[in-house]
Amino acid sequence: AAGISSVMHPRNPHCPTMHFNYRYFETQNGVWWFGGGTDITPCYVDAADMKHFHGTYKDVCDKYGDHLFPELKKWADDYFLIAHRGETRGMGGIFF
Repeated sequence: AAGISSVMHPRNPHCPTMHFNYRYFETQNGVWWFGGGTDITPCYVDAADMKHFHGTYKDVCDKYGDHLFPELKKWADDYFLIAHRGETRGMGGIFF
């Protein structure tokens, strides 16, 4: 098993906080699994930055099927939902 998790907290409040967590597991029988996710949490929301962030992941996911990005984004959106507040933590991302 191997994994890496990183959080970037920039000094400039106009640069969003970014997080990613990627992991790989493999059994002795050769069964393997790769997964993780990434998300963005800005202090000040810049619509162009959010469009670029999500658009970049959509472009990559679309290479493997048009259904993929909406599914992976929904998984992250559901995870980051703070139900009792009716809001999300940050501006979303993808899980896989």
